[in-house]
Amino acid sequence: MGQETVRRTRVPWALLLGCILTIGLAIFFGIRRQPTEMGLIIGACAVCYFFLNIEKFAKFKAAGIEAELRTAVDEANATIEQLRAVATSIAKSSLSTSIAAPFWGGLPTSKRVVLDYSTIQALKEIGVSSSQLDDACDLWRRGMGIVFHNAVRSRMPHQVNGHTVNLDATAEQKETGKEFEGLMEFKSWTSPSSTAIHDFLLARSMITPEIEEIIKDYAHFEQTSELRRPEAFVAFSDS
Repeated sequence: MGQETVRRTRVPWALLLGCILTIGLAIFFGIRRQPTEMGLIIGACAVCYFFLNIEKFAKFKAAGIEAELRTAVDEANATIEQLRAVATSIAKSSLSTSIAAPFWGGLPTSKRVVLDYSTIQALKEIGVSSSQLDDACDLWRRGMGIVFHNAVRSRMPHQVNGHTVNLDATAEQKETGKEFEGLMEFKSWTSPSSTAIHDFLLARSMITPEIEEIIKDYAHFEQTSELRRPEAFVAFSDS
C-alpha cells in the first residue's frame, strides 16, 4: 500500500517535468532550426508519457500498428508462472530422487509417484500436447506397470512379501511364481497387461480378493493413467 501511494504522488511531478522538458527542448531546437531533433524530442517524451501511464491504456496505436500491451503482459506473466511451476516440479522430483539414491531402497515408490504426478500436472497446465505428454510419460507408465506386477507377485503364495520368499511354499507354487516373474521383460521395461495377469492367475486358481482389487487398479491405470485407490496404492506399492 505504501509503495503504491509513493508511486501515485511521484507520477504527477514526473509528468510536469516531462512537459517542461518537452516544451523547452522543442522550443530550443525550433529556434536553432533543427526540426529533426525537435521531432525526436517530442516523440521520446510522448513515449515516456505513455509508459508512465501504461495502466490507463488498454491499447497503443502508432504508425498503423496496434499493440494490445496489457493483454500481452498478462499472458506473458501467466506463461512465466506456468514455466516456473514446471521447473519447480521437475527440480523437486529430481532433487528428491537424487538425495534418496544413496540410501538403501531409495525413496518409497508411493512418494516418488506423488512427485511424478506433480510433474505431469504441471506439464498439463503449461499446455503440452497429448503426443508430448505421451512421450514424456512413456517410461513412467512402463515403470508403473512394473509396480503393479510386483504388487501382485508379492501377494502370491511363493512370497511372504515383496522382499521375502516363502520357504514353506510348495514346489508347484514356486514354479508358478517363476513363470509369473517371467512375464516381465526387465530389459525393455515391459510388464504384462492387467488382462494378461488376470488370465494367468485365473487359469491357476490363484486370484484372491486382494489380488483382484490390485488387478482392477492396474486396469484403471492403463485406461486413465490415474490411481483408482490412492491410499491402497501407497500400502501395496511400498510393501
